[in-house]
Amino acid sequence: MMGLGSFGLGLMSLPLLIAQWIGLLAMRRRSKKSAWWTMMTGTMMSTLGLLLGIGMMVAAWMMSGASGAGSWILSLVFAISSLHGLGTLVFTVGFAIHGAGLKREADRMAELEMIIAAQNEQLARHQG
Repeated sequence: MMGLGSFGLGLMSLPLLIAQWIGLLAMRRRSKKSAWWTMMTGTMMSTLGLLLGIGMMVAAWMMSGASGAGSWILSLVFAISSLHGLGTLVFTVGFAIHGAGLKREADRMAELEMIIAAQNEQLARHQG
């Protein structure tokens, strides 16, 4: 019964995983910096953990009647499922790095706009 709970949890995280893949594919055109690679690694780990977890759970369900082999496979399912959680954590770290980079870029743009405004004001004084 616990296996079905983790299967449902895996299906519930599927929309989040799809959103991660869509976001990464949209970002790949902009730049492939360390943040993008970190998020890609995390998304790949999450995807692999989810797929392997579901596959191993199906194998445990199929083998549960044959010689009691389902119990060790079920424990393997929980171990593999931790890969999904670790991948989500790695993605989150990459997302934070990406957000910090965007903030730095926005601050730099604001600084450059202030410099341009000051230069325009100085040019206006010299011309007038």
